[in-house]
Amino acid sequence: WHTCTEFRFYALLQAVGTTASRSTSLAAPLAGAVILLLTPNLGIALVATLTIAFIIASVIGALVYYCAWELGVLESICIATGIGMACDFVVHLCYDYRQSNLKGEAATREGLVAVAIAHMAPATTAAAVSTSVM
Repeated sequence: WHTCTEFRFYALLQAVGTTASRSTSLAAPLAGAVILLLTPNLGIALVATLTIAFIIASVIGALVYYCAWELGVLESICIATGIGMACDFVVHLCYDYRQSNLKGEAATREGLVAVAIAHMAPATTAAAVSTSVM
């Protein structure tokens, strides 16, 4: 039986890599489905899903290319946190955009975006700061 610590660590790294790639590939479609349920608007859900996918791809690409990261336990945790923040921020902005539209708080799309950002900026900024401090 191979029970030395190197084999256990290798199995851990394999599991981390598998779960990180699965969670990355599932994050955007699941967030898009949630947005579609919250805001019965296919356009908003599609734009939000693409935004989340591009955020995930750019963050992972930057970490791998510029920082020369290899996927390990710490990197997997950082990527999962980034995915969670991207989904959280995009979902909240899309939901507030839809609610502002339903309440008639602005007449144009640009106005709705400004209202949504004004409503959500304090909460999302506090979340970003508290996550980065931890």
